[in-house]
Amino acid sequence: MSFICMIMPVLVLPTLAAGILQCNLTHRDEDKQCYGALGEPLTLHLPDHARMSLKDNNNIILKLANNTLLEMHATRKTCWKFLMNGTFKCDKTTKNSSGVYQLEVYDTDGKINKTISINLQILAPVSHPSVFQTCLSPEQRTISCSTEGDVTQFSFSLDNNPLMQINASSAKKESVTISLNGLLAGNLQCKVQNKVSSKQTVSHLTSCKGPHSLPMTVLTCIKLLIPLLIVIPGIKLLKNRRRPTSIKEDNVEDQTVFSDVRVTQATEMDVKGAAECTEELVDKCDL
Repeated sequence: MSFICMIMPVLVLPTLAAGILQCNLTHRDEDKQCYGALGEPLTLHLPDHARMSLKDNNNIILKLANNTLLEMHATRKTCWKFLMNGTFKCDKTTKNSSGVYQLEVYDTDGKINKTISINLQILAPVSHPSVFQTCLSPEQRTISCSTEGDVTQFSFSLDNNPLMQINASSAKKESVTISLNGLLAGNLQCKVQNKVSSKQTVSHLTSCKGPHSLPMTVLTCIKLLIPLLIVIPGIKLLKNRRRPTSIKEDNVEDQTVFSDVRVTQATEMDVKGAAECTEELVDKCDL
């Protein structure tokens, strides 16, 4: 038998400090891995160079010369805008913003001097995790931690002592379940995070051997059994009840039998005989 309960959080810590995520491209000799939060602003800091262009699958997104915008693709204007301080900003990112971009830097002759690859991933921020405890026995339990968002890592600890860490490559979902000893008790922390957000829930873990488990279960069983104890005897009583049956005998015209009660309809001979018997009894009494 297993007992399932939701562990109520006693402490919920906030996410990492919010702000505009930034990708610094000023180091022109390095390929970049950048992350953005879904629906949040994102700023690209472009290198200070005479001429450059930003492309997506060989499609030009923008062209710059001496920190001046020369060209920008029409479909990008709904999200992106170029600022005069050398930044390229999107006010509200979408999943379509994810992709691999190429930043091409030109020399004075207009030839490509170098190309920087930019891998941009837009991730949905994680939500506060919910934690559930299932006691399989006094010595065994499972802990489930679930959240929403693009999770890359789950971490568990008990009283600040690390228990285990599960990466998204093995989880591939928004919920994980681990097994723990049922006798453990203390402050359990489940932390979920990705490259743009991090949230955690600290809850009080109770022992599966506690006195509260059995009475709760017994009470639930009683509530379920009471209706059955009332209904089943009633069904048996209805099945055992005999139906009214009509029979005939030699001196009885109709006789109806119902349970243990009998109602008899007498014939004329029976009535006459009863009358004579009554007269005889009266005569004896007069004597």
